[in-house]
Amino acid sequence: MDILATIWQIIWILLLLAVATGSVILLAALFHPLRFDLKLRGSVKGQRAEVWFVYLFRTLRIGIIATPHTQDVVISFLGWKKRLERMTRRKPVAPPHDSPPSAPPVAAGDVTSKTSSEEPTDNLAAEAVSKPVEPPDFSAADATKTDQAQPEPEKAVEAEQTREPAAPVTISEAATDAARPETKESAPAAIDEAETIEPVAVAGQPDAPVDTRPLKPLNEVEEEYRAAKSAETVTPEPQSGAGKQGASLKQLLRKFKRDASRRFSQVKGYLRLFRRKWRALSPVFKRFWQRGKKGFGLPRLDLLLRYALHEPYLTGMSHATLAVASGMVGQWGINFVPIPHFGAPMLYSKAWVTGVIRPWRLVFATGALLFEKQLYLELWQLFKWYRAKKQH
Repeated sequence: MDILATIWQIIWILLLLAVATGSVILLAALFHPLRFDLKLRGSVKGQRAEVWFVYLFRTLRIGIIATPHTQDVVISFLGWKKRLERMTRRKPVAPPHDSPPSAPPVAAGDVTSKTSSEEPTDNLAAEAVSKPVEPPDFSAADATKTDQAQPEPEKAVEAEQTREPAAPVTISEAATDAARPETKESAPAAIDEAETIEPVAVAGQPDAPVDTRPLKPLNEVEEEYRAAKSAETVTPEPQSGAGKQGASLKQLLRKFKRDASRRFSQVKGYLRLFRRKWRALSPVFKRFWQRGKKGFGLPRLDLLLRYALHEPYLTGMSHATLAVASGMVGQWGINFVPIPHFGAPMLYSKAWVTGVIRPWRLVFATGALLFEKQLYLELWQLFKWYRAKKQH
């Protein structure tokens, strides 16, 4: 039993220590402000930026240090500093300029061997150039061919005289009648056969009934024709493809117009409801903002600028303008200090911004908002409106 009592006392003491530690941390987190420091520095040579989160009277610091080519994550506690991570960016390398390829070096022995191997070919080319080329003689061959192709004029005239005119071909009527003996006899026979053809009755097929009604008079037929035409004009004709497309477009436009009007009425109703709720709740939100805006602050906002232009009188004119601007921005708590230099052209700037967040102010503003009676009344009315809309 003594052992159990001792263990229970130890557990109780540990629970009390945990609760006390948690309450202290909670109170420190609520009442100790959170501080953020932003440091910027820039010149012609380069830039540097630092963002620090400072807590517990600057004993704990976590920051990010960025330069054009590196980015470090650093932690500092009671003066002890350690770099947690580093990211680097390489400088862009310019591509090399294109240069024509140089010829490979050639040894003296190679040159002599090439010249000696090329000499015979050069001699042959020289001999070929020195000897003139004679064109071939085609006159004798052409003459023999033409003599063989063209006959003598006397023989040609004798051949023309030996030819006799051909006798005309005549076709007698008897031959034509003999050639076509069957056509004249078959034509009347075919006509007689066509005239004497009789219908053949098919077994099993009933005879068609014969309409024995007398013919209608002409005036009654005309009246029926007019009535049929009027009925055709009254009945709607089937729509073509273009007509169906036009009708479908009209239906789509009507549907779009109907949906747009319904949506517009819905949006207008929502805007009217929002305006009514805003009028009722705007005093509540204003009080919340008045209490909560004290939880944020910019206690330090310093801007330093050192500059020099290429002419002293231009530097003086610019400083006059910047001095007026520094006085104007001072109304918003900005400490802008321009410093001119009348020497070589230069530019150096530095900024220090400190932001503070006070959590207990935010907690107090939120607690005061929860005790606003008007907020709950408007929320209840909004819930009833939503329930009635869902039921419909």
